[in-house]
Amino acid sequence: MSNRSINLDFSKTPVAPVIIYGRVGDNGLQTITVHLSNFNEPMDLRDGVLAFEGLISDGQKKIIDSEGITADPEKLIEGTFEYTFPSAAFSMEGIYKRAYFSFQKEGKRNTTGDFKIIVLGNTDIDVEEAESIITEYNKLIDQLNELYTQTTEKVTGEYEQFHQQVTESVTEINELINNTKIDLQGLKDKVAELKHIVENLENLSVVYSDSINFGNYDYSGNPNIAPLINDNNVMSLLNTVTKVTPKGTYATAEKIADGDLSVGVGMIPWSRYDFTPLTVGKQYTLTIPIRINEDYTGDISKLYIRLRCSNEDGGVLVSTKLIPTNTSKAEFVNISTTFTVPSTVKKSNNWYCQVGSYGDSVDTRGTVDIGYEVKLEEGSTATPYQPNLLDAPYYLSKTPLGENIADPAVQFPIKTSAYNVYQKDMKEPFTAGQTYTLTIKATKASTQTFMVYNEGIGDFYYGNLKTIEGLSDMWLLTFTPQKVSATFPKRLTIIQYPQSTLGACQIDWLKIEKGDTRTPNIQQYKYFGTGIKDSDDPNDFVWDLTPEYIEANFAKETDVKTNTNNIKMLIDDLRVVTANVAWMKNNTYVLGKWQDLPLAGGYQGGDGTIPKYRIDTIDGHKKLSFSGAVTTTNNTLPSQSQQHAISTLPKELIPSDTKMGIGPTNLLSTSCRIAVTSAGNLYVGNDSGKDVKYCYLDTFSYWLD
Repeated sequence: MSNRSINLDFSKTPVAPVIIYGRVGDNGLQTITVHLSNFNEPMDLRDGVLAFEGLISDGQKKIIDSEGITADPEKLIEGTFEYTFPSAAFSMEGIYKRAYFSFQKEGKRNTTGDFKIIVLGNTDIDVEEAESIITEYNKLIDQLNELYTQTTEKVTGEYEQFHQQVTESVTEINELINNTKIDLQGLKDKVAELKHIVENLENLSVVYSDSINFGNYDYSGNPNIAPLINDNNVMSLLNTVTKVTPKGTYATAEKIADGDLSVGVGMIPWSRYDFTPLTVGKQYTLTIPIRINEDYTGDISKLYIRLRCSNEDGGVLVSTKLIPTNTSKAEFVNISTTFTVPSTVKKSNNWYCQVGSYGDSVDTRGTVDIGYEVKLEEGSTATPYQPNLLDAPYYLSKTPLGENIADPAVQFPIKTSAYNVYQKDMKEPFTAGQTYTLTIKATKASTQTFMVYNEGIGDFYYGNLKTIEGLSDMWLLTFTPQKVSATFPKRLTIIQYPQSTLGACQIDWLKIEKGDTRTPNIQQYKYFGTGIKDSDDPNDFVWDLTPEYIEANFAKETDVKTNTNNIKMLIDDLRVVTANVAWMKNNTYVLGKWQDLPLAGGYQGGDGTIPKYRIDTIDGHKKLSFSGAVTTTNNTLPSQSQQHAISTLPKELIPSDTKMGIGPTNLLSTSCRIAVTSAGNLYVGNDSGKDVKYCYLDTFSYWLD
């Protein structure tokens, strides 16, 4: 029987309507013959990389596969090849949101128009099909045995949990089959359970992040919604009494005169407040590490931690926790307070923490250290510290980036005291019934409310923007328009209300996207992680650079044309990793721990990073990877004929021969050369004729054996 043929054009012009049908569980039997053209002319597909790309019905899982493509070289000239869909393509019932083929050659990428894929569900099993059930069961057992044989020799930990589930299911199903009266419903339930276990092995979870420096933190607890605390936002609230000295990972507060010790945490007095407003009636727990030094002469029980905010009527003390009298000195101790947000903060803003003393002897002197690992979490239990992964530099998300359909020509920031804070036309008109999510980073007076309209009148009112817990100065609204202006269908309007109390507003950026999920306002994620379970722990995933980041930052660089083929191969490899479960089944990838890279004199971390390295183990072989950027102590890497010798590597990191690569800089059109010699010298070369600020090492890696 001949294959189904489809015709697609890179111009995106529909050639002929085509629908591919499949059923959940289909595997390797659906092969199509594809004819690709460019403006109706056959496309020469030789020496390029072809891939099928699809977004399945739930809009979350993306299939990217090049392994199913087979072709006769002579037919590639005519734009023809065959493609066999993998089982992952038919893993969920429904209609694909998007399906097309991509083609990459010489650093350029193009995609075809879409075609439709409909995945049908499985037929229900009735009493008369008992034999079919048992046959299905046997098939699943064979599949599980094959999968388990492939995985248990190479991967431990998570797969052992699956093995236990499989063993229990197999035992129970065998008991049902051997029973003189076959319990068909019980048998059906067990087969369904077994199918779910297979799907867990077949389907990888994917998450995205802009940084993978997650640290050695315990991520088993609750997410942290506190802002990043550092040297820039721990300040004295009364300089005549309290002196604060920042020290990188903590700050030392010294009582230097009569009065109460008073330090603001997560704020710059009295202009910036980094904590976000919390929800009235909800319970939270705040934890701040405190070290009382030996020189402190005051009453320990008079020291406290606090969470404060202000509203229209003045300050609100949300929670205070006095430090226990028996708290030991000379070591950091986590001080926690659990509280329920009172109704008095309904119109509040300017949230911050405070560490200080109250009612102690005025002549008290000495120092108290305030650790920066501050945690604010929902619930009544204090769990181990972890950074706020929602915020920079991570922007961790389980959702691919949504397209920003706002007017790209708008210049930010917008500073205004007008009634209309923002009024611009989007790239496309609003559609009634379509859900949108609007996010802005902005500030306003506490008396005002951000209201969203199509036109600025009542019939086209879409809702009020609300704060986002854990993200400072961020405002969010998810809405579904029921009515769209016929005169201004593209118009997006934000006003500040009421008009009688207009105040200063500033919008730093704005993003509006389709769907009910907010995604970060960045060009592309730098990293993606793959794992065998849905987890909130980033260390449960294997991380690598996203194809989008590589394409945006390297594939178009004029300085790296000679490396185009290598980059093209890397992009293809990364695409296959995200969709091909065989990569996880046939490889063990053990991430090493990041360690500080020793730098030569005159060099330091660039772009606010700390250069690091780690050794990963892949199938028993060691691979060295780098992260962070390097620069000179003058914060520049001047162009010169000789290379910058930035580091002498430890013996265990030295390759057998010279390894070379490239690294991005702060100039998109300029890259630096990176090399490690067999003597262990790490060089960064910049002979572009341009002085750059720093060079990133993230794209450079090599095998040690």
